[in-house]
Order: sequence, then structure tokens, then C-alpha cells
Amino acid sequence: MVSILKELKKETGELEKTSVVFDIADDETVTPIVQSESDRLDAYRDRVMATWSKQEKELTHQPPVEEKIIRLDRKTPSMMFLPLLLTESYMPLRGNHIFYERFNRGIKISSATHYYAKDKPVFIPSGLLARRILIALVSKAVQEKSREINVKSVSELLRDSGLGKSGKQSKRIQKTLFQMFMTQVKMWDYRNVKPGDAPKKIHNGVIFEELDIDVQKSNQEKFSFIPDRVAFDERFYRDVIDGKSLPFLTEDILKASGALEHDVLLWLLNRQTRVSKRSAEFIGYGLLYHQFGQPNQSFKNFKSEFKSLMRKVREKHQRKFEVHKDGLLLSFMPSRVPAKQERRIRR
Repeated sequence: MVSILKELKKETGELEKTSVVFDIADDETVTPIVQSESDRLDAYRDRVMATWSKQEKELTHQPPVEEKIIRLDRKTPSMMFLPLLLTESYMPLRGNHIFYERFNRGIKISSATHYYAKDKPVFIPSGLLARRILIALVSKAVQEKSREINVKSVSELLRDSGLGKSGKQSKRIQKTLFQMFMTQVKMWDYRNVKPGDAPKKIHNGVIFEELDIDVQKSNQEKFSFIPDRVAFDERFYRDVIDGKSLPFLTEDILKASGALEHDVLLWLLNRQTRVSKRSAEFIGYGLLYHQFGQPNQSFKNFKSEFKSLMRKVREKHQRKFEVHKDGLLLSFMPSRVPAKQERRIRR
């Protein structure tokens, strides 16, 4: 087991000058070797992708493996956890981005990618897959009360993320994990800041400190990018996750079929518990545009698409709110998490 990405991540500048290969001895000892400019990281990445493709083809010729069916106790429904800060639609909905920023209700979150050699960006993770992986990993950290998480296999991570099992999907998870590892995140709190004062820093750094992966021996160099252990950055775990994560029912989270639907659902599940029971609360599309709108998306386009999505969300997830011309009228809805469980979690 070798902490490959930790070595890669030591210095951003090192990625532009060096790459990593592995020397496998006869006794199966694996030794990482940092090479010179003659064998750069982008070339190494190409070999990794070639190996992934080969492994994917091999998987198609494997006999089917019987999946173990896990039955959930209805008295203790399965739950997922996510910090309130990370429900702010802080990741892009789709596409390749080198920088992404969200400023909403006094909280500013910006993400920036690192680069391969020759200034090739790794890109920031985006889409529903990235959101599902993040919530699966945060949930494990909360449940195990540890920033270090053991991930037995890609299949386990796929199952926890509510995603199907296939060679293509495994490759997407591998790529998304690497992108998460190579993303720098800054979080600032501008609330209650007096004019001229600096905002409060919540976090400035990486999300993950380390990914441990297996390197398997074969006749040719074989790079199996399957995480055994994921370690959240100590500061990120302390300041963003520990004691600050909200519980959600897994069955609710996994109903979302798109990234924006996922973000909106998380927001509704939390926001509607804080609406007065006596009267509904109106929220204009201007505020929602700052929270859910995308770069280069006009307000007119956002408003039209958002209204259409909210009508579908209302029916699909049985949420109580009205879609009006200028905004949403939210009604109170109790937490979906059983009260006894929520009290036990928050102790």
C-alpha cells in the first residue's frame, strides 16, 4: 500500500518538473521513484489511463459476482451527513472548471484546481457524482468519528454513493477522487464584519490530506487506482465537518437524479424546518440566483429553468411550497430524520 497522491501533492511546482513511477522488486516490495523532466507527469498519466482501459476490458470478461443484499432496519433508517457549508452548491453543476466561486448569505467559498505538467489543469470536480462521493465520505467520517476513513473497495464506495457498478463508473470515481484531492478550497465568513475589517477565515487549504491506494504486481506496470484509506485534512475536518454536519435520510438523498436537484433538495430539507409554523416564507429568485445560479448564466435563463425544476421537485419529493412569478413561498415541514436519532447524533 503506497500513499502515492501524498507524494504528488507535496508541492505544486514539483508536478511541473517531476513524475512518479514504481519499482517492483521480486519480493513484491513497491518503491515510488520521482523521475526527472525526461519522464514527465503527463506522460505517466497517459500510462495510467491506458492501464485503466485495460482493466476495464478485463472486467467485461470476468464471471458475474453475486452482490450481497444489505437489508435496512426500518426502525433505524440509513442516514447520510453533510456540513451546512457544503450544501451551498459550492461545486459546479457540470463541465471542466479551473476556478469556481460561490458567495451567498455572507459565506464565500472559492475552489481552484492544481495543474499537471505543461500547465494542464486537473479541473475541479463537478456534477452529481462528485456530490455523491463527497457526502458518502463525509458520512463515513461522521459515523466513525474520525477524519481517516477506510474504503474497502470501489464497489463499497459506489454502493454508499448510490451509484451503479461498472468499469466506466469506477473510472469516473477514480478521476473525481483525484480532482477532489487536487483542489484548493477557501471559505470566508463575511457576516457581522465591520467595514474595514477582514472576514473570518473558516478554511484555506485542501479537503483531503491523503489517499492510500493499492499498486498490484503484474508482468507490466499495473497501476490500480483504488483507495483503501482517505484522510480528510485535519483543519477541514475540525472546522467544517466535526460537530457541524446535518443528518439526512439516505433514501431522500439518492432520489435526486441531477446535480442541481441534489443541491436544491438538501437546501429544502434543511431550510423548511426553520420556516414558521404559523406563516409561510417568501424567497425571491434574486436570492436563489446567488445561491444556485451558474457562471455566465443570465438571471432570465436561471429563473425560467429554476421554476421548471422546482415544480418537478415539489411533485417528486412531496415538498410543500408554491412556485410564484417572483419567487418561492415555503411552508414549514418537519425534519425527515426521526427526532430520537437526531438528538442522539447531536449529543
